Amino acid sequence: MYHHDGAHPVHAAVCNKYQGTASVLLKTIFHVYFMLYQVAADAKSYILRSQLPADVYKAFVEDENRSHVNALTFVVTSIVRLAGGKINEENLWHHLRRLGLSETDESHPVYGNLKLALEAIVQQRYLHKERVNGPEGNATFYELAERSLDGPINDGMKEHIAKIVNKDITSVDAD
Repeated sequence: MYHHDGAHPVHAAVCNKYQGTASVLLKTIFHVYFMLYQVAADAKSYILRSQLPADVYKAFVEDENRSHVNALTFVVTSIVRLAGGKINEENLWHHLRRLGLSETDESHPVYGNLKLALEAIVQQRYLHKERVNGPEGNATFYELAERSLDGPINDGMKEHIAKIVNKDITSVDAD
């Protein structure tokens, strides 16, 4: 994912001017779908998603050495989704500890530093992290972000979660 923070107005103008052309070229030549998300008034995220057939993607693009990263992303975003799309940090780590993943583990045999692994999921725009100052002190919340809410990803996640929890997806959304 390319993230443009609006710091270079000339670059932003070029991106805005050629966004439609870039989208067509990426899709035609590379089979990549290009989508722009407005993150804030002065910040945009560009998400690129492969449109290759599944067998071609698996044979030539998918990296089995990163499957553990995808698995952690799936687990974390599923927990957030089942919590209604937003969860406080304390509750997220509670659920992850039940899976054997602790926020104090800086040398997990698969994920390394788990706090940094969670931050990577935020940086990739699967989750949005928000610090809130309230009457009871400071709290950190994680909320589903653009990549988790993107149509095909969102639908696929719901389908996989429904299979795992053996529930109808409408009841998962209602919980």
